[in-house]
Amino acid sequence: MVGQVMLTLSAVFLILVAPTFAIVEEITGPFCSGMDYLLVSFCNNPEKAIECGDFRHIEEFQAHPDPPDIVRFKRANINKDVYYTLVMADPDAPSQADAYSRYWLHWLVVNIKGSDVAEGNVFTADTLMSYSTPNPPPGSGPHRYYFLLFRQFAYRDDLVTLLSRDAFDIASFALQYRLDGPVAGNMFRTQAFCY
Repeated sequence: MVGQVMLTLSAVFLILVAPTFAIVEEITGPFCSGMDYLLVSFCNNPEKAIECGDFRHIEEFQAHPDPPDIVRFKRANINKDVYYTLVMADPDAPSQADAYSRYWLHWLVVNIKGSDVAEGNVFTADTLMSYSTPNPPPGSGPHRYYFLLFRQFAYRDDLVTLLSRDAFDIASFALQYRLDGPVAGNMFRTQAFCY
């Protein structure tokens, strides 16, 4: 139990501290090296998966407004009988300089079977917040989009669909529902330019 609490507290520290980094080298360093890799691909092709810290053009998401086709946590010792929670959130809403809506919730899926997340399929689980494609306001600068995978201690039937995306408190949610982790993650950046 002590190890679980310490891991959760370190996850809370990571979640609370990571958004304060403004320089890409600092972002990709602590965030991307602080947890296991979560494969995320928007084009159903693992060869084109997001590398942690990638900059992706906003047009990719406008052309493909659906959720990622593949979200996979490949680990040799993954317990396929355990359940997981997936969070996708923007810590830079509406901008890094004025992130009063931090963390804008783009997607929240719970009760993902370990066997499904090992295969890259999170769509058979329970969605508490439907997917919303990245759409930062023009001129708001670069936005980071976090994918965080938490381990659940049990199947949860006491969760309700969320009504608001604004200022989702990942740390409180993780503590309230006793989530372990994040055990894996990924992050990309995008930006809407003013022309």
